[in-house]
Amino acid sequence: MHIHSKELESILNQYEKERLKILKEVCGKIPAIFITNFLVIVLALVIIAFALKIPLAPLLISYCTLFLIGFLTLLFIFLIRRNKDFINDLKKSCVPKIIKFFGDIHCTKEKNAQAEYISKTDIEASGLFQEFDMGKIDDCFWGSYKDVPFKIIETTITCSSDGGVYQQQNMSFRGAIIDFKFNKPIKSRTIITSEKNFLADVFFNRITYFTICMPIPIEFSLLYAYPETRLLILLAIILTDAVLLSIIGYFVYKKRLDKSKEIKLEDLAFAKKYNVYSRDEIEARYLVTPAFMERLKNIKTAFKTEQIRCSFYKGSLMIAISSPKNLFEVGNLFNPINNYKAIENFYREMKSVLNMIEYFSLWVFYLPF
Repeated sequence: MHIHSKELESILNQYEKERLKILKEVCGKIPAIFITNFLVIVLALVIIAFALKIPLAPLLISYCTLFLIGFLTLLFIFLIRRNKDFINDLKKSCVPKIIKFFGDIHCTKEKNAQAEYISKTDIEASGLFQEFDMGKIDDCFWGSYKDVPFKIIETTITCSSDGGVYQQQNMSFRGAIIDFKFNKPIKSRTIITSEKNFLADVFFNRITYFTICMPIPIEFSLLYAYPETRLLILLAIILTDAVLLSIIGYFVYKKRLDKSKEIKLEDLAFAKKYNVYSRDEIEARYLVTPAFMERLKNIKTAFKTEQIRCSFYKGSLMIAISSPKNLFEVGNLFNPINNYKAIENFYREMKSVLNMIEYFSLWVFYLPF
């Protein structure tokens, strides 16, 4: 890896000093704030106990415990927000310098860059998600690599449970979505997904919300009203929910895959973790080659995730990488910045994607269709 430069090193050293300064200020102020507020509360409790002539010890234990929980909660929220601001500032300064090493690649977090985002229409056409709403887009990269145009967004996908005034948003996906064109017609959409993606789709959709979640108050009422048969009622509820989830799972995939059938691959290790669906088995086998599988595994390793789904559709490939953590980070408030560890992770994530694009830039010339 050759992403070291004097300019980048200077920025990292500057932010490392800023990081240590922030931590020093926080660590210096926390004890004073804690002790001051703790003493005020103890003094107030002593006065209340003396005035009302009630035992002091139980009062101190209960209220001091609540104070400690509240203080730690507020401290955690403060540190999370401060860390988020620090990460965003660091990204703005470092990421443009890092992506220069990859060629014609750009990045933005600006709201006026809608043209560079992957559209909801393309995501719907890919068939990777059921009915959904686009969440906030955190990071966006776009450009051309080996003459292949591509876009990458870090975002969330939510499923709306329409309950009138009480509309609920259930997050069904968080991570990165990659889309690139290889200018070759795809006769039939081919989808590759894992069992974990399947479970996420089942649990985070509108039908599940209404059939499983809405009856919960009634179920609790039955358990309360008939205490002598609680075990029987509980078993009936569990059995009913299991049957409903199985039915929902069947229709979720039937709707998404339409008339597609599962394609059995010769790579048994890959087949154990992923399912491949397509209407055209011959085309699917040309698309899902051993070289493609290897690069998909490399993306999975680089992003440290177990959930990847992808779709060949309309001359494009879309890959959705699920991850609970923030991707494409170059450092944070709680770890040293100038040791290049976070930047190396960023490099591996981006390089794994570009290796896939490079494969398809060569591969298109050998397609038989």
